[in-house]
Amino acid sequence: MNKYQFSHSERYAVWLNHGKRCWLCEEPLRFADASIDHVIPESLLEDKPEFDRIVDEYDLPKTFQINSFANWLPTHLRCNQQKSNKTFKFTYSLKIIIEKLLEKKDAVIKSECHIKKDVKKDKLFAKIQTELNKKSITIEELESFVEDLGGGLFHHTIVASDTSQLIRLDNGYWVHKRDIVATGSCTCERNSCVDHQNKVICIWDNTLPEWVIKKRLYWKCYDEIIKCPRCNEQHKRGHIGRENICLKPYQDQLNQCD
Repeated sequence: MNKYQFSHSERYAVWLNHGKRCWLCEEPLRFADASIDHVIPESLLEDKPEFDRIVDEYDLPKTFQINSFANWLPTHLRCNQQKSNKTFKFTYSLKIIIEKLLEKKDAVIKSECHIKKDVKKDKLFAKIQTELNKKSITIEELESFVEDLGGGLFHHTIVASDTSQLIRLDNGYWVHKRDIVATGSCTCERNSCVDHQNKVICIWDNTLPEWVIKKRLYWKCYDEIIKCPRCNEQHKRGHIGRENICLKPYQDQLNQCD
């Protein structure tokens, strides 16, 4: 089966209209890191009896399409790969998610059409995506991108600002000093962080949830899949003790302790 190839405008519309958050782990999601997940697996295109059963079980319209905005949600690539082509057991919470997707479908389609009509913007997304993936983007390149967009608020807030106040993180993103809420070395228990010889000096900005900031883990250490010392299951190091993820959550979620 040939997997559906998402356009930049489709990816952007799904990411933009669904909270810029991974629907599987519920963590904030950068557009550069976003993949698109089929809630009802794409593999069911080749299993009509099972697809029909799912449609009936979730009381979906007979016109429901697997490859449509009614079935797409943004997710981290790693989360998407872990889910693979699994079909979740029927739950009312998942039924509600699919119902909301159906309700929002027309609005996302309209958003995607608006994005797609702006050919220059669509090409710009492709260019930015390429540079982010290579982790080679610079302020000068951002200025070039902004010129393509015609300036505006983006130019005023990013390019026209004092570039000495911008810090480039090792994941290729930029953060303004005023948005930094915490700094310090990674608190993982090792002497070196993932892909590094030493401890990493980390920066956490105000776009991150309080849970992530409190963890004080380098992002690669946070995302590292380990055997949890609390519940003995496999999940992200950063999710040790996290409610609804770890099977033995902290009693005090705010302070992340028992």
